[in-house]
Amino acid sequence: MFDFANYTYSGLLSLVSAVFGISYPLILDAISNIDRKYGTTILTKYFLKEKRYQIFKGLLIINLVMAVTIPFTLSVFTFPHALLVSQTAAVILLIVASFFLYERIIAYQQPDKLFRLLLDDLKNRKDSILELNELSIFLSKKDNDNLFWECWTKVEGFMADRMSRLSKDIPFPQDVHTLCMRYRRVIREGDESIL
Repeated sequence: MFDFANYTYSGLLSLVSAVFGISYPLILDAISNIDRKYGTTILTKYFLKEKRYQIFKGLLIINLVMAVTIPFTLSVFTFPHALLVSQTAAVILLIVASFFLYERIIAYQQPDKLFRLLLDDLKNRKDSILELNELSIFLSKKDNDNLFWECWTKVEGFMADRMSRLSKDIPFPQDVHTLCMRYRRVIREGDESIL
């Protein structure tokens, strides 16, 4: 008969953690598809700063450390059930975090959902304008005119707002300069493809 002892239970939890550890390169590959889809690394870099990704990565490291150490420390601790409860909680948190991470990866693959996410970030933190600009460049090459104009209106409004604040005392805004340089490169690439 199968004995479901502490070591067996801990071993099963360790296997779940190991599966996530082994699948981590596949998750990174799914994230790198953002680069391929939009033709820029800016959106992938932005994704890697997402809280959902950071939480998942931290939980994965914690789970892998627990998967290696807990089976060896069960006999040392007076209350091994406390270790098993903590390992179980960590695995459950990892599973939940992975679902939230997968949902965000899927959202990044769909331009309309990505636009809404970046727009929410712009309203909350005001640091996603470069990413909105990259999305508008991507959309300019696609057939979704409405989404392109929505996205471009936000970028253009940001640039106009920043430029309206210029004076002799305030230097040219670095973020607007970065946006202009990006458009310069895109125009140059377009001219080279025509030739």
